[in-house]
Amino acid sequence: MGSNPIRKWWVALAIAHIVFGVATSVSTIIETNSLTNVAPIVMPFTYAGLIGLVVMSAGLRVQRTRLVGGSWLVLIGLVPTIISITGIAVLLSGFWTANIALREKAIATGYDDLSVRNRAIMARSWWVWVVAGAAMFGLGWLGLVLDNWLLWILPWVSAALLGFVGLAMGVAVYVDRHSTREA
Repeated sequence: MGSNPIRKWWVALAIAHIVFGVATSVSTIIETNSLTNVAPIVMPFTYAGLIGLVVMSAGLRVQRTRLVGGSWLVLIGLVPTIISITGIAVLLSGFWTANIALREKAIATGYDDLSVRNRAIMARSWWVWVVAGAAMFGLGWLGLVLDNWLLWILPWVSAALLGFVGLAMGVAVYVDRHSTREA
């Protein structure tokens, strides 16, 4: 099948997400140590995020030789840090460009066919992105209650991004359906 021509910039985006996640985690650890009443709630999320970033780094390494196994590791490592803007960008662009492939059978068709298929699946499930945005917005309230600006602003920015992506996909599906009927 050959190599994916979009692999290099996607890996750079994933590495930027890892750097951003480590910097955010370190600043959260420093900030939370001065607030003893918040530490028991925030620290498990921070450590889970750091472990997820390590798993994601391993997944990027494994992806060089085994695309599906590495993709699963990247996806699992991305879960704890998905509330960041870069996390959502890595997830969306990974599926959009077929840099994240979850089945061997799917990658046998080629990157172009897989990316077209992934885009169609993402567009049909536009409402999932809107619901995920609403969930992130709700998570942001936890940060507001705990008076932690990282737990407050990151989910709200992610919520806006997820909502925008979902609504844009919904509009695209609506326009596509109606333009097909008129033709």
